[in-house]
Amino acid sequence: MLPVLLLMGCSKYDLEGFVTSSSARVDVRFEQSMLYNQSQGETHLTTSEEYAVYVCSDSHLTTDSQYVAAFARAYKSDTTCRIAIHLGDLITGQNHYQPFFEAMTTAPAGYRVGKDTVFYTIGNHDLFFNQWEFYKQYVPTTFYWFDTRTETGKKLDLFVCIDTGEGTVGRKGIQWLRDVLESKSQEGYRHIIVFTHTHFFGSSGNQALTSGLALEEVHELTGMFQTNGVTEVWSGHVHKRSHEQMGNVQYYTWSALQPQGDGKSVYEVVTMGTEIAHQCVIR
Repeated sequence: MLPVLLLMGCSKYDLEGFVTSSSARVDVRFEQSMLYNQSQGETHLTTSEEYAVYVCSDSHLTTDSQYVAAFARAYKSDTTCRIAIHLGDLITGQNHYQPFFEAMTTAPAGYRVGKDTVFYTIGNHDLFFNQWEFYKQYVPTTFYWFDTRTETGKKLDLFVCIDTGEGTVGRKGIQWLRDVLESKSQEGYRHIIVFTHTHFFGSSGNQALTSGLALEEVHELTGMFQTNGVTEVWSGHVHKRSHEQMGNVQYYTWSALQPQGDGKSVYEVVTMGTEIAHQCVIR
C-alpha cells in the first residue's frame, strides 16, 4: 500500500495518469487527426528504388538528450536515408517535448512539421497526464499515411501510422485503417508497412491498461493485415526486440532508444528495396 499512498500524496500528478491515459480519448484524437490530414493534403516522398529508413522507439527523454541527438545525427548523415520514424514514448516526464525536439534538430537540416521525412506515432507515455495537449503542438496527427515514389512517379512503398497509445485503435481508427488498406492495396505498392507503438503479441505486464491490445482487436487487425497485403508491422513499447511471423506478415518489435541497464542505446536501419533488410544498431 505504501507506493499507492505516496502517489496519492503527490499533487503534481493525477492518479489516473499512472494507470491510463488522461488525455483526449482515441476517437477524439482520430477526429482531430483527420481534420489535420485534410488541411495538409497527401504526402508523397520522392526517392530512389532502394533507400534506408531509420527507426527507433521508446526514447523516454527526461533531461539527458544525448542519445536522441545521436540518433538524429546518424540518420541525417546517412545519404541513403530517406525517412526516420519514432515508434512512440518520446518522453517520460511531463512535457519534455521541447527538449526532445531540440535534440532532434542538433544535426543539420532540422525538424520540420508537416510534410517532413521524420514521422512519429504516439505512445502511452506521450498521453499520460494529459500530455496530448502538448504533443499535438509538435505532431498534430496520430492516424495518417504517406508513400514513397520514384522521380518518374512509380509507386514504391506505403507507410500507415495507427494510434495504439491508449492500448486500442478504437472503432473509428479500425474502420479508417480498413478503408485505407483495402483501397491502397490495389494500387501496386511493392511493400505496405504499418507502424504503431503497442506491440501485437504478448503483454508488457507493467503498463496497467496500456500493457497491450485486446485479444479480439489483435485478431481483427492481424486478419486485416493478412488479407490486404501488409508486408511488415513495426512497434515498440516493451523495450525488447522481437520478430514474429503470422501468415505472410512479419511483425517487428523494437528495443529502446533510451539506454538500458547496460548503458546501450538501440535503433534499427531498414533497407527498403525489392526485399526488406533489417540491421539492429547498438551504440
